[in-house]
Amino acid sequence: MKLTSLFSLLVALAASPSLAQDCIPYTSDPSELPGTFVVRYTADWSDFDHFNSKGVRLQSAAAVLQQDRANVHKFGKSTAFDSRDGYFVNLQRRQLLGSAEVTAFCGLSSNVVRRAVVNGTVSGTVMFYRAWDGRYVAAVDLAG
Repeated sequence: MKLTSLFSLLVALAASPSLAQDCIPYTSDPSELPGTFVVRYTADWSDFDHFNSKGVRLQSAAAVLQQDRANVHKFGKSTAFDSRDGYFVNLQRRQLLGSAEVTAFCGLSSNVVRRAVVNGTVSGTVMFYRAWDGRYVAAVDLAG
């Protein structure tokens, strides 16, 4: 009986959407994400995306993602790889990126992805969604 209860508890915890995942299983189908899909876009995180409007170097991947969308939508600064999305057109929505959990699709470490976005000039695709537990998540797939 105790073994069955322990097994049931482990299964329930493993299925819990509130547990943070280090990676998201790759999918090109937004309906397979563990939450409600919001938007997908491509980005080229260039030198100008690594500094805020006051010239201060950004220290988190979420902040770089937010600044990238501000550069595209507010300041008109983008590269050929940056896509325009219809979602991050205002400050309130871009701020959701600034507080989002930045993670990777499985196969690449989330820490590697976050460091690459903060410290490099890399390109990739972002699938932004609201997880079942209410958190916003930016799942990043680096190009190449």
